Order: sequence, then C-alpha cells, then structure tokens
Amino acid sequence: MRKKSIKSTLYVESKIYFDRKEKEFKVLRDPDGCLYSKGRYLTKILPEDLPEWFIHGYMYKRHGYMSAKGVKHLLYKPNYTVENHLHKYDSLFISYDAPIEPYKDENGFEWYEG
Repeated sequence: MRKKSIKSTLYVESKIYFDRKEKEFKVLRDPDGCLYSKGRYLTKILPEDLPEWFIHGYMYKRHGYMSAKGVKHLLYKPNYTVENHLHKYDSLFISYDAPIEPYKDENGFEWYEG
C-alpha cells in the first residue's frame, strides 16, 4: 500500500459551505471518515493516518487536527469583552518561523504579528 502524503498543517472532519439554493450554511462529512485538508479539500487521509505530531482539537467551528511539528512560538490571547461566551472569541497565534511580537494598530489596539 502506498504511503499517504501529508502536506497540510490543518485537517478537519467536516466542510462548511453555503448552499445558494436554500440560502443557508451546511455541514458536509465524508461517509468513510476521510478528512478535509485546509477545511476545504477532501482527501483520502483518515485520522489514524496522521503522524503523532498532529493534535486533535476544536478549531474553526469544527473538530480537526493541527500539526505541532516545527512550531516555534505560541501565544494565547483571551477575550474578556464578552462575559457569557467563555473562550468563544479567544485567539491562539501560532508561528512556525518568526517570533510573535505585539504591535499597536492604527486605532491604538494591541495586536500581534510574526
């Protein structure tokens, strides 16, 4: 059997798309359990085919797997502005090369780059 090529850093279990006919968002899952690369492209990769450095979690409103190989910097930014949505609007910044540095944008808000 040929080894499957793992090229993306994100694989999710479902695809979200907008049905123009019914004017609503829909969730599409593969009946065989194959994953979607970058949240869009159906692959023949199953969760058990992923290497051990892929971490399972909930991201982009779906369950999926993110690569932790080569991660140099992580920064977790909680959002305290909405009281009844614990962790809903928090951000996780991940950098595979440059350090994550804070900066002020044109409105004076602190944000991050890197």
